[in-house]
Amino acid sequence: MTKKKLRTVIIGVFLFLFSSTSLAMDKSVFQSMMDRLNAKDLEAVALFLAREKESLKQDPEYHVLLLNYAHLKRNNTLIIARGEPQEGDIAIQGKDTGEAVGFIRQGGDEIIVNAIAQTQQALPAFSSRLDIHFGIVTIAAAIKRWDIVGNQLVDILTVSKSIKNQWKWGPIGSMEGEPRIFMLGNVQSRIQQLFRAEDEIADKMHIKVSEAMIQYYPEVIYGYSNLGVIYLATGKYDLAEKYINQALAIDPGDPVVKGNLKVLKQRKKSSE
Repeated sequence: MTKKKLRTVIIGVFLFLFSSTSLAMDKSVFQSMMDRLNAKDLEAVALFLAREKESLKQDPEYHVLLLNYAHLKRNNTLIIARGEPQEGDIAIQGKDTGEAVGFIRQGGDEIIVNAIAQTQQALPAFSSRLDIHFGIVTIAAAIKRWDIVGNQLVDILTVSKSIKNQWKWGPIGSMEGEPRIFMLGNVQSRIQQLFRAEDEIADKMHIKVSEAMIQYYPEVIYGYSNLGVIYLATGKYDLAEKYINQALAIDPGDPVVKGNLKVLKQRKKSSE
């Protein structure tokens, strides 16, 4: 069984940024800027963000606007250049030869990286805003910055303990059920996204976040199961067995973990 086939897809909740009641920004101003974003009037929002950068730098709603703006701006930025097309590019073919002479690529990744950095710097002022934490994760994943995704997930787990899971969310959308369970479930869905990426950095972040899950929530099966799967996928069978058995000790009937144990036994047998 190949590494790609082994990886199990677990459907999670897709989270993006939701507006919420502002602390410093007037509610009507915030809604006006959100309306402009929805209308793709990015120039007006860019002017507002630049003008209010200092006065609202610790306002969570400013950063909701900033991250949404960065996401939309990046999606509306194209790079047209000569060279060899990469995966995901649109090839530009020569008229006479039909061979690729250039490419069209979605650009503007630095816009998202800069917006995330600015928001992370301000985040301690509103660290209980779970929508903003997951907003960072979402737009970082959109540009495959798995390092940012993983580190932000670890930060969510760390903050969750310091605030005793007293998370806050905006009025558009909501946390479904108990905040601790909601947070853990959505962190888990993002760990699965790291796993499906099949990327070396994503795998390292998968391990880092799963270890943090065990550190902060040792009673929860997710961290052990995640490590069992990643080590199974990468051929580290002794470590895989260790964590799969720890997961089964928490929930002996979990069908995913039991299935992974079966695969592990088959792989170990075939490698003898």
